[in-house]
Amino acid sequence: MKIYKSIIGAIATLVVGGGVYSVRQADVVNNFAANTGMTQEQAQKYVSGIDQSSLTTFDKVGASLVSDGNLANDEASKIDCENYQYEWETKTLTCIEGKRQLSAVGQGEITLGKVYEKLNSDSATKDTMTEAINDIDALSSLYKSEVIKVMLDVAAINDITQTNAYNKSILQAAIQGK
Repeated sequence: MKIYKSIIGAIATLVVGGGVYSVRQADVVNNFAANTGMTQEQAQKYVSGIDQSSLTTFDKVGASLVSDGNLANDEASKIDCENYQYEWETKTLTCIEGKRQLSAVGQGEITLGKVYEKLNSDSATKDTMTEAINDIDALSSLYKSEVIKVMLDVAAINDITQTNAYNKSILQAAIQGK
C-alpha cells in the first residue's frame, strides 16, 4: 500500500497494487463498530481520535508483525516443558499447550505481516485485501488464547485487537468503496 493516511476531509485515498481506493471515514466507523461491538458513537470517537500523523503504511506494519512473530516463535522454542515448570502454567494451560499457543500466535503474526507487506506490491488486488482481512480475523482469534492473557495485560490486548479491527475496517471500506 502506498498512501493511506492522506485524509482529505472525511475521505482517504488508499493505493493498493495498481488500484486507487477512496475510503470514507463513515464507512470505516461503521465497519469498526461492527468489528468491535462498539456503538456508533464509541467507534466514531475512536476513529476520530486517531492521530493521522501516527499512521504508517501497511508494509511497515507488516515488517513489524513479522519481527514480532519471529520473536514469539523464538520464545516458544525456548520453552522447556521437560525440565521446567513455569509460573504461568495452570490446570487449563499446560506447558505444552502454552508453547503451542505462543507458536500459533507467532505464526499468525508472520502470516498477517507478509500479507500486509504484499499490499505494497504492484500485484496486490482486492483479493490481497480480502486475504489480509481473513488473516486479521485469524490473528485476532489467536490473541484470545489463554497464553496471551497471561503474558499481556488487558489494556495491551485491547490495543492490539482495536488496531487490528481498525486496519480491517479500512480494508473493508476500500473494498466496499470501489
